Amino acid sequence: MDLGKRLGTAIQFREKKETKLIDKIRQQIPEQDIYEYEIRAELGKINLLCYLDGFSKKDFSVMELKTGKSPSEKSWREQQLFYATALYLNHKKLPSKITLYWCKTEFNSKNKLVLTGDCKSYNIVITLPDVIKFSAEIIKTYKEIQTLCENEYEMFGTLPVSAKKDEKLYCKKCKIEIFSQKTHICMMKNLKQQRH
Repeated sequence: MDLGKRLGTAIQFREKKETKLIDKIRQQIPEQDIYEYEIRAELGKINLLCYLDGFSKKDFSVMELKTGKSPSEKSWREQQLFYATALYLNHKKLPSKITLYWCKTEFNSKNKLVLTGDCKSYNIVITLPDVIKFSAEIIKTYKEIQTLCENEYEMFGTLPVSAKKDEKLYCKKCKIEIFSQKTHICMMKNLKQQRH
């Protein structure tokens, strides 16, 4: 099991016996109401999906757990901005508090990645103007990806039979379930083109 996942499980299931080092980290991180909280939101026609490491419905706060050799505050903030945007879209309010716990790792003498026991908390502040700007970035990126997929479709794709709403679509050639007629790239057609 990957180290971050193991730590996340240990934080969530505190009654499970663990190493002294992980117990030391557990003492530094408050318990949460909900772990692995799933958020599904829609930004226009764009579906968003994210999982919060910890969430409290009582005070609408978010807890995130990270491991690594050194802090990565910029990327952490961007991830929390995504989470805050999804929460805002569903609840029309921002998290009251976002706390990220970074647990330091290093390589031991056997070149194995291990926790050091050091844990530092970071409070991340997200404002409504941040969410509005980030939403525009999501839409812009989505459109760029859509254009790229349509261009790829023009070069390699095959148009499947149309389906009724909520009916699954399958490519006639490669028999793979597809989610969009415009963005499916038929693997059979790609292979055929590569061979010739």
